[in-house]
Amino acid sequence: MKKIIEKLIETKERRAILIAGVVILLIGVAYRFYPAMRDIVFVGEEMTVKKQQLRKYRQVALDRDVLNKHVISLNRNLERLQTGLLEASSVSLAAVNIQNMLSEIAEKAGTDIEQARVLKAEETENKNYLNIAVQFMIRVHIDGLNQILYELESSPKYLTVDKLTITSHGKADIPELRVDMVVSGIMRKT
Repeated sequence: MKKIIEKLIETKERRAILIAGVVILLIGVAYRFYPAMRDIVFVGEEMTVKKQQLRKYRQVALDRDVLNKHVISLNRNLERLQTGLLEASSVSLAAVNIQNMLSEIAEKAGTDIEQARVLKAEETENKNYLNIAVQFMIRVHIDGLNQILYELESSPKYLTVDKLTITSHGKADIPELRVDMVVSGIMRKT
């Protein structure tokens, strides 16, 4: 075998041809087995990418659970807050509800509503709710006004005093007050 190799390498031409053949053979082998070698070489990188993707998916799953709990909490708060809205099938009925509440409050304070007027309902910024306002006028002493304002504030429905005008009449020591007030409540659009 040694003699055969020595005979093949005898001349420079043969040596160059033999070296070129070996190089071409090595290139052919590398080309043939490159996909298998690539998988072996790049497995580490692929594993790193897969681990990062898995970490990301786990974080998304954890975030989803947190977000679901937050949505449930917000829905509970929304339900609780909606109990303070006026419950009526129309704007007119909601205004009547406000007038009835105001009549009860005025009666507790020892006075009557002299005048009441329903103002035009307005959309809130949210566009899903309407602001229903009622303007009314009463004559009351300061203690009665204090009681009316307290009752409005502690009402189970969300009632706000949008406008309050007080004019004093009567004796200086116990004046009778003429109160012009706009009270509003919120109802869901139907």
